[in-house]
Amino acid sequence: HILTPMPYMITAGKVTKNNQPVPMNILLRLNTNGQAISVTKDLLGKGIQAKAPTLKEEVAKLRAAGKDPKAAMTFRGGTHDVWLRYWLAANGVDPERDISCIVVPPPQMVANMKVGSMHFFCVGEPWNAQLIRQKIGFSACTTQQLWANHPEKALGVRADWVDKHPKAAMAVTKAVMEAQMWCDKAENKRAMCEIVSRRSWFNVPVDDIIGR
Repeated sequence: HILTPMPYMITAGKVTKNNQPVPMNILLRLNTNGQAISVTKDLLGKGIQAKAPTLKEEVAKLRAAGKDPKAAMTFRGGTHDVWLRYWLAANGVDPERDISCIVVPPPQMVANMKVGSMHFFCVGEPWNAQLIRQKIGFSACTTQQLWANHPEKALGVRADWVDKHPKAAMAVTKAVMEAQMWCDKAENKRAMCEIVSRRSWFNVPVDDIIGR
């Protein structure tokens, strides 16, 4: 449930209108890995990485300087929230007391760190790579360093729709699997990155995507 939070949260009525439970089916795992925890360039060279014994001290220094240390994720209860809180706690920082955990939409992560609104964030690509290319920050770790080949996004569909349209559900599943197989081929990597770099998707340069 933790690793596919949105279908579970919808099923449980945690994020639906009037908290009405809406049973969901998970048809397919979409990807593994692909997330990272990034840090402002102000903390570069301070030993902030997957295992960061200096993290607690650096957060304390920020607070002593009158700053409010902030760590951003995409939404509460999601995988980014889980990864971020796990990383902070594992390195001695209480995510409830020592730091402010805030919600920021993925495309706004880099801009918010650029203006100093936060010091850490956990998000998927290409925002971590873009942060580095713009020389605003660095990646402390990728989430596969915390759990190698961990499951990440899933294709979730309303259970009543699947029951009513089983053939359509199967067709959608097969279509997504076919697209996944195309994406997995090395010779399609550049074309895939060019597609998702467009304005209707990430709206960032291909070079901000292709490395990761």
